[in-house]
Amino acid sequence: MFIVGEFIPEGRKFNTFTLVLKDHEPGAIMAELKARTRLLIRYDSILGDSYVYDSDSWRDRRP
Repeated sequence: MFIVGEFIPEGRKFNTFTLVLKDHEPGAIMAELKARTRLLIRYDSILGDSYVYDSDSWRDRRP
């Protein structure tokens, strides 16, 4: 999906995973996933700055 040295334009979005649900209530599954999953992404900008996206810290900031 990503190539070392490749530059990704600002604002570009990617699907990180897809769920196919059969015979399950989507709302209940999403609530469970939000409580039990974590997405951690480390990346460097074109200027060499390093960043980390951690879904746990985003979740902790929500009311």
